[in-house]
Amino acid sequence: MTRQRAPLTCFVGPMNSSKTRRLLDHLSECRDALNYSIRVYKPALDDRFDIKEVRCRNGGCWEAIPVPSSTKSKVDSLFIFNDIYKIPLKKRPQLVAIDEIQFFDKNIKDVVTCLLNDNIEVVVSGLNRSFKGEPFSSIESLLGLATKIETLTARCTYKDGRGKTCGAPATMTQRLIDGKPAPYKSPVVVIQKFDDSKITYEARCADHWFCPGTPLSRLKKRPKK
Repeated sequence: MTRQRAPLTCFVGPMNSSKTRRLLDHLSECRDALNYSIRVYKPALDDRFDIKEVRCRNGGCWEAIPVPSSTKSKVDSLFIFNDIYKIPLKKRPQLVAIDEIQFFDKNIKDVVTCLLNDNIEVVVSGLNRSFKGEPFSSIESLLGLATKIETLTARCTYKDGRGKTCGAPATMTQRLIDGKPAPYKSPVVVIQKFDDSKITYEARCADHWFCPGTPLSRLKKRPKK
């Protein structure tokens, strides 16, 4: 009988769509029901919470290994490969989890493929699109390998001129600089600091998402107030 490779689960969506919560729920299920040994990784550049924890906004958390960057804006996927394969075979984890997968470099597909082929289950979570509305290459490269993909939505937090919140299903991430949509030429990777009121992020529906300067922005009007 041909040995099947381990499963890959992807939780993707915009800001505030509970991606990390779903990842943590998955880890808890595998630990409690299957008694899996688990190893969790996160980008070191994501220092919004404890650098050694994956944490969701409702308070759930899991100990994690911070992964250094390979370039200014990309995380070193080979770090995970080297970290796993230095462990003796019998002590390697049965499940590897990676949060904020959108930040990882182009080697992430090869790393994940190696883990799956060695019967190590992988689960990842992250943004499917940047604030520019464009897909992250790291996510795109993994979707074709996935056994299960959960595309999550949030609620659009856009407020009209009367202060009414839209509330429609949100599939986009809006970056705001001083309350205004960030232009297309802004850097893709900017980590929001909790004490930084200048740069903020919101979940938006397609009707209320706007990124000035995009190739399609001349065809898309600003959201109505």
